[in-house]
Amino acid sequence: RDLAADGIAILYVSHRLDEILHLCDVVTVFKDGERVLYLERAAMTRSALVRGIVGGELAEAGEGLGHGHEAGEVVLEVDRLRRAPKVKEVSFRLRAGEVLGLAGLVGAGRTELARLIFGVDAPEGGRMQLAGRPYRPTAPFDAVERGVVLVPEERRSSGLVLDESVRFNLNLPHLRPVRAVPGLPFVSDRKSGARARSVMERLRIKAEGVDTPVRQLSGGNQQKVVIGKWLRLETKVLILDEPSRGVDVGARTEIHHIIRELAERGAAVLVISSDNEELPGLCDRVLVMTEGRVSGELRGDAITKEGILHLSYGHTA
Repeated sequence: RDLAADGIAILYVSHRLDEILHLCDVVTVFKDGERVLYLERAAMTRSALVRGIVGGELAEAGEGLGHGHEAGEVVLEVDRLRRAPKVKEVSFRLRAGEVLGLAGLVGAGRTELARLIFGVDAPEGGRMQLAGRPYRPTAPFDAVERGVVLVPEERRSSGLVLDESVRFNLNLPHLRPVRAVPGLPFVSDRKSGARARSVMERLRIKAEGVDTPVRQLSGGNQQKVVIGKWLRLETKVLILDEPSRGVDVGARTEIHHIIRELAERGAAVLVISSDNEELPGLCDRVLVMTEGRVSGELRGDAITKEGILHLSYGHTA
């Protein structure tokens, strides 16, 4: 604002709506390479920007998704899990068809907990059960074989092979069904292409084709590829670490609807997010971590930004 006051014309590019509303005098929204909205400051509201970005009256990310269904049986049980110094005696249950949020401040131990569940790190104590049986994965591939998958926080470095195609990334976790000949390590272009196109259509992944390098996709479409590669597995537990980080509000809304759809199909979903506006409306329950421990739980109408912040800054129970 100081530079603008000095007479300098500024072009500010961002998908952070609060910044746009605070800083800009006029705003132009681009979607699929075309200008879809132009507003001057007097007409700039958050809801107007959201409508322009998502192309209609869709609820903003996480709002009004209508998840009043009953959760199913306990799929994952975590009992007094610990690994110093970040995870200290964490316990919870996650049910089929449930979206469980995991909130807390940076350094609270959320990602470290996900790494223990996914087999990246080994716990120093406590136990886990998966579908009623003892569960202690020795490595991520072991977790995947048992139906536990992770969409990591850093999709570009940990979730994707950027220089490879959409087809390659979507088929990477399960090459056996797309082999040209059973028992031989050769992939059928027809089978792998058909599966990739099916996932692209289901998740509305925008790319020129299945052979487009993932590096060329937008952040939102890259995130859909990371989620899409797990869809054909027998997924019991889906862990998403910061699922909407670095994507615009339109892609965020679509990703949230994908999460709810997966839960409605019976998956048990754990969503880790540092954005306290993301979890209300998306989650059936929210656990808040503070200094490596669960400091509280929120349900239903109690899942609010204020409620999450209160537990995040409060003393551990």
